[in-house]
Amino acid sequence: MHRTFNTSEEIGKLVAAERLIQGVTQEELAGLSGVSPSFIGDLEAGKPRTELNRTLQVLNALGLSLTVDVSDATAERLDQPYQGRRRVATTGRAASKAPR
Repeated sequence: MHRTFNTSEEIGKLVAAERLIQGVTQEELAGLSGVSPSFIGDLEAGKPRTELNRTLQVLNALGLSLTVDVSDATAERLDQPYQGRRRVATTGRAASKAPR
């Protein structure tokens, strides 16, 4: 079943529900996912400043994954090799200091 989660509160509720279903304590989940127990508490409470990388570690430890719906154009661009940052022409003081 697919569900949509749009807020940190909804993701926190998901993590708490799945953790309880699996019979895992916050401390055990913290150990499994390589984060602190206080991070698990903050995540489950829906605090908006939780770090995405650590949130993904917790989801992974619970056997969950994050799926993002993207447009066809975005999917096509993501399939292209990474080209690095593109330089954008600038004007003003920064541009005048460029080597000639």
